[in-house]
Amino acid sequence: MINTECVVPAWLHDIFLGYGDPGEAHYSKMPNKTETIDFNDTFLDAEHLLENFLGMEIKCDAPPDKQIKPFKIHFPEKGAGLEVIPYTLPNPGPYPYNKPKENSVRFTPTQIEAIKAGCNPGLTMVVGPPGTGKTDVAVQVINNIYHNFPNQRTLIVTHSNQALNQLFQKIIYLDIDERHLLRLGHGEEGLGTDKDFSKYGRVNYILAHRLELLNEVGRLQKSLGVTGDVTYTCETAGYFNLYQVKSRWEEFMTRLKKKGGKEEGNEASDVKEFFLSKFTSATLLNHIKGDSYLEDLES
Repeated sequence: MINTECVVPAWLHDIFLGYGDPGEAHYSKMPNKTETIDFNDTFLDAEHLLENFLGMEIKCDAPPDKQIKPFKIHFPEKGAGLEVIPYTLPNPGPYPYNKPKENSVRFTPTQIEAIKAGCNPGLTMVVGPPGTGKTDVAVQVINNIYHNFPNQRTLIVTHSNQALNQLFQKIIYLDIDERHLLRLGHGEEGLGTDKDFSKYGRVNYILAHRLELLNEVGRLQKSLGVTGDVTYTCETAGYFNLYQVKSRWEEFMTRLKKKGGKEEGNEASDVKEFFLSKFTSATLLNHIKGDSYLEDLES
């Protein structure tokens, strides 16, 4: 933050010093408020979304069978309506550990408004007695900011180590890449997890993950019958990917294109045959049905 041009945004100057109207820092007064917000897994389903915008004109061009989460919502600058845009997440992979972690809290309209405010420029204050879901709201705001603004960093400051641990314990169970989490200060032993989120712990996590990926490269090398020490460094693994893996994939795709890209003949069985190797697990092969090569490639 010390390298930025302005640590404190302009709209916070007077309020921070005790001058002006605090209401001017509300997101609705900001000239650059976010018109389209990716609510990610905030809404559990389409019914939950409708519950939170009762009385508002809602437009959705997707057919009923496609109105499934996640949702993006466009809030027009003028008017009381909104546009709901369902979208499909990229295929994370066929393995159970590839499935992203999701929110399970059924937020109320008041909480949704707080989450919306937190995803916009301006000052958002969430106030309420214990047990009203303030921590859940804060965690979901952090999760949405992470996915809406992937190139930005989020700084979380609390009044105590216990409060920070309460936030952190819920953050690690959402769809936020573990390598992007760093906890500073004392009290980390109270997190209730075996994982180390300190600076040194993050370095060790990256190094351990590097070894796991190189081990997968070694399995792939063995399945392809390639000789040489390709798992020595990430650089040698990169060359292996370029000259051994990509070349085979391009050859395979060329073979499919020569057949016209139609679901006729043996294209579907070609996909399954291509993935039949020592590297491919039974879990992945179960996703390759051999009926449609387009579906199999997507799997």
